[in-house]
Amino acid sequence: MDIVIVVTQSNNVKLFVYLRKKT
Repeated sequence: MDIVIVVTQSNNVKLFVYLRKKT
């Protein structure tokens, strides 16, 4: 479970950074 949570958080951070760079 912990690994899944870490992967999800990592993907969320990447998406967040991607959206911030776009704006």
